[in-house]
Amino acid sequence: MDLAKDIARKQNRRAIILETQSCNTSAIGFYLHEGFELIGFDTCCYTNADIERHEVRLDLGYFLNRGAKRF
Repeated sequence: MDLAKDIARKQNRRAIILETQSCNTSAIGFYLHEGFELIGFDTCCYTNADIERHEVRLDLGYFLNRGAKRF
C-alpha cells in the first residue's frame, strides 16, 4: 500500500479510490487501518438483493492532499 501511495504522490494524484464488498471484513479493516475512508456505497451493484446477501459495494478513498482520517 505504501508503494501505491508513493506512486500516487509522484503522479500528483489527489486520491486513491478502491472498491470492496461489505462482506470482505478483512480487507475493510486493512484499508481503514491504512487511512482510507468510506466515500460511498451501492446497494444494488451486484444483484437486486445485495443487502439481503450481505454483499454491498463499498467505495473507499485515501485523499493525498488533505491527509486521510485514521480510525
